[in-house]
Amino acid sequence: MTIVNLEGSLSTMGLFISTVTGFFVVLMIAMAMFIHYLRVGLDSKSSVRIDPKPTEKF
Repeated sequence: MTIVNLEGSLSTMGLFISTVTGFFVVLMIAMAMFIHYLRVGLDSKSSVRIDPKPTEKF
């Protein structure tokens, strides 16, 4: 019985480790996509190209 319990314990630990690792990988991918969105979407140089500073003052 000890061998059966040991094998079941190892497979449960393997499932736990793979679940935690998979969740960590998905979390890192989501964070990388969010940081990429902030860097590209909030680029201040593109604002001058889209809406240039007016040359005349009113």
